[in-house]
Amino acid sequence: MNEADIKLLETDFILGENLTPYKTQATIVAYTNYPDISFVIKEIDYNRSKIYDRLTEIWNPYIANTYGVKKLNNCFVAITEHIFGMSLTEYIAKNGTMDKETALTFCLMLCDALKSIHNAGIIHKDITPNNILITDTHRLKLIDFGIARVQSCQNDTEILGTRGFVAPEVRSDLPSSYTSDIYSLGCILNYMLTGKEPGEVRFTGDTNIERILNHTICIDPKDRYRNVSTLENALRYTLNIRKSKCVRALSHIPGFRSGTLWKMFVAITGYSYIAFLNVYEYLYESVNIMYFVDIFWVLIPIFITTSEKWIKRIVPHRITANLYSYNLFRFLAVVLSYILGFILALKFIGWKL
Repeated sequence: MNEADIKLLETDFILGENLTPYKTQATIVAYTNYPDISFVIKEIDYNRSKIYDRLTEIWNPYIANTYGVKKLNNCFVAITEHIFGMSLTEYIAKNGTMDKETALTFCLMLCDALKSIHNAGIIHKDITPNNILITDTHRLKLIDFGIARVQSCQNDTEILGTRGFVAPEVRSDLPSSYTSDIYSLGCILNYMLTGKEPGEVRFTGDTNIERILNHTICIDPKDRYRNVSTLENALRYTLNIRKSKCVRALSHIPGFRSGTLWKMFVAITGYSYIAFLNVYEYLYESVNIMYFVDIFWVLIPIFITTSEKWIKRIVPHRITANLYSYNLFRFLAVVLSYILGFILALKFIGWKL
């Protein structure tokens, strides 16, 4: 940004301090004739102007608003919201690590922000404590789309981002994806709870939060949550567990630990079926050893459908990599469980008769 560009901006704004004097591209606080209204003017190149053009169409309470993109003589500038608050880095340094409920609540805000930008086809790529602001009203704001890219763009060779918080593929020559932001969000959750990067200190002490971290901070993108909505469900379920003693007790029972609706449905059906068989056994006081053999034919497919680890072991990757075929496989496995269970029930009743 040269003097001619600054003069153009001064026709519309009263320019204040440069927030990034150590960078080649300026980020300037700008004011209007009304003292209570201020903006942040960020110098960007042509490629970034396309990103910020998309951001002008997004309104989300957890993303810094972008009001417009303006072309100057030698560069483009994005006119964005001026947020009053402190960065997550400053917050942790001042207040220490967060309690689990606060950290989960803040991560849900970030999930809401990520869903909006992902729906617009944008990958942030640099979700770090310095790029998350906490306002005076205790609300998070995601800022700085300086290295963001459009998902459909095939040219993704920039090796940028803050080490320790960005996904491994972002720091290499591999293409980034939406799961790159999911990796970063897992690192942020760990940072909120420990004050450290995952490579320095990994959070322990809560099974559900540890499970979330294990499904976000993964080297292989295929091992991460498939989308932000899935991660959001896991965070919301874990937060509800923290608030409810009854739900907290259920979270230790197989089938209820992940908070996934279909898994809980299968678990309830399976437990009810086993309870029915036990009551039937008690009333008729008869035991057949083949019952214990046949019941494994019901338990095996149920176990497989509720275990992603086993699915990845026995099912070809070309099936699990596609969301539709992956869900179809699980649906067929559940149907098979019910068919085998029905056959077992007929045999069991036949033995009694």
